[in-house]
Amino acid sequence: MIVFLLKASVVVLAMLTFYKIFLEKESFFAANRMYLFLGLLLIVALPFIPLPNIVKGQGIISEKIELITPKGKFVSTIQENPVSEPIIRDSNSTPYVLKTIHPDKEKGLTYWLLVVYYFGAAVLLLNLISQIIGILLKVIRSSDRVDDAQCIIINIELVKEPCSFFRYIFLNPESYDFETYEQIIEHEKIHVKKRHTFDLILSEIIVVVLWFNPFIWLYRKEVEKNLEYQTDNLLINNNTVEKEKYQMNLLEIATLTRPLTVTTNYNQSLVKQRILKMNSKKSNPQAYWKYAFTAPLLLTLLISMNKPFSMEGQLSDNERPTYDSQQELDTYKDVNWLTEQEEKLAKIPDSNCTQLLIAIKEMEMVEIKRLLKTVNPNCIDPNPESETITLGSDSFTITGPRTALVAAAKYGNTQIGKLLIDSGANIEFHAEHDKSPLISAAANGHLDFVKYLLSQGAQINRAVQGEGTAILAATRNGDLEIVKYLLQEGADMERVITGEGTPLLAAARDGNTQIVEYLISKGADVNMQIMGEGTALVGAAQNGHMETAKYLLENGANINGQDLNESTPLIESTRNGHIDMVNYLLSKGAVVDAVSLAEGTALIGAVQNQHYDVAKLLLENGADPYLTTPGNGYAMFHARNSKDDDMIALLNEYKRSN
Repeated sequence: MIVFLLKASVVVLAMLTFYKIFLEKESFFAANRMYLFLGLLLIVALPFIPLPNIVKGQGIISEKIELITPKGKFVSTIQENPVSEPIIRDSNSTPYVLKTIHPDKEKGLTYWLLVVYYFGAAVLLLNLISQIIGILLKVIRSSDRVDDAQCIIINIELVKEPCSFFRYIFLNPESYDFETYEQIIEHEKIHVKKRHTFDLILSEIIVVVLWFNPFIWLYRKEVEKNLEYQTDNLLINNNTVEKEKYQMNLLEIATLTRPLTVTTNYNQSLVKQRILKMNSKKSNPQAYWKYAFTAPLLLTLLISMNKPFSMEGQLSDNERPTYDSQQELDTYKDVNWLTEQEEKLAKIPDSNCTQLLIAIKEMEMVEIKRLLKTVNPNCIDPNPESETITLGSDSFTITGPRTALVAAAKYGNTQIGKLLIDSGANIEFHAEHDKSPLISAAANGHLDFVKYLLSQGAQINRAVQGEGTAILAATRNGDLEIVKYLLQEGADMERVITGEGTPLLAAARDGNTQIVEYLISKGADVNMQIMGEGTALVGAAQNGHMETAKYLLENGANINGQDLNESTPLIESTRNGHIDMVNYLLSKGAVVDAVSLAEGTALIGAVQNQHYDVAKLLLENGADPYLTTPGNGYAMFHARNSKDDDMIALLNEYKRSN
């Protein structure tokens, strides 16, 4: 939602700026009306219109918005023993590592921003509805009405200023002489004939959606002004009234009373501008060329805002590979995809594909060669093999690979991989929710297979959604040799993958100190801050990896490092109850009352998660139980809210002793 609102705000600013600079001074009122009306539609449509990959850097605005957009916060703990709600982090590697994810119990900045937004939108929507209901009640209750061919005139004393709404014209005949009354009717008939109410209601709806953006209010004002300019121009050009007399009547009719925003009206704030516009020189018809520049404006907005879709979007869900949202298409664009014939074959469910994958798993070369005579090597297994793993009282079902080359990469048989590629297997082909062949080989520790795939042109930095890159997979698997080889061959160790971070962060989070040491020796940024993930030290502290944390600190890691919405290492270690890590970080100078917008303080984290010993250690080191944080309150509040008597007693004891 926030991403859409920010994108729509960019469109508003661009459309309004173009109008004010190039079009506002022109007397092409009908063309300006079309521009402004279509602009209202494009404000909500452009953020969703996809384009193919046209230029490098496409979707730059979208990427920047995603980087600054606050994200939900999760606390993760990696353990060796089964715990509640486990998730298999890498289903193809052994031993299996479990990652427990606990949704943050506290409502952070994003939540409160949306609360304020929805409150404002609700107030404005109710105001809009009340205006429309008020108008309809006037229509229902009115007894003095005149049915004209084009409109219905409602003579009513309750109306303080003349206005129109769809086919209805409202005015108080007692307030004007006959000539002025007739002039008002002619003016409002033009509003009715041109259906100006549609423009006003649409602008009001967009204001409700983007009420927080000051430019949408200015845009609505431009819509209203141009409708009046158009009406005045038509009235004068039709010789219905004399221009000078009409202008004098405008001054008499204009009212200080604020009119309804969904009706056309004689708003005094516009009268001066309308008179100036009537007396201004008409535009040269050759100036229509300016409107041609709206096309490059819209194309620029589309290219800069929306990330590209690629040809695989035409494949079915089972065939479509997935990509990392940041740079995937740039790294993959030169890879040849399936031929048209291969695509057709891959779309047909083929039970023989299941047989092929079974033969690959069992490494039966004769059977594989036999099947490849009739089976497309880029087929998708409609019924992939699954494996159930029981850990303690919990059971997990792991789905195996669904494409041949990915299966060969998982099992590490390079000979089978060569056979498949020689038979036409696409080196990047994989099913949705599968690893790519290279990532599968790296995740399962098959260095020879990794080398072979790279020698055949596999994209070393290609990312797959939910899996990351090959070097990230090797890092998660703790395979230093593959990490070294991939770096040697040009793997990008600083590339940020959504939900995972960088290889350094992944290694620190898993406590793989050897890989941490190697990556830092190769220039990895020890203090890189990643939105939604934090720093490498945060990852190590979060999971209690003391050796890794010590090495990071010895090599320049910032002990209090955090980005806008992230925790510090101390906060993360307290939330997860790693008392030794907490004690170590405090001894190295961690700020005990450092505040995170997403998490609050270390003491709040300890209280929320009922880590009594950790809370006591923090209090002994000067933590303030009454320090209030934005969106997270203070420690005593959380203790009382959870009715934790032991924690309340501890906090009160600290208060009394200080």
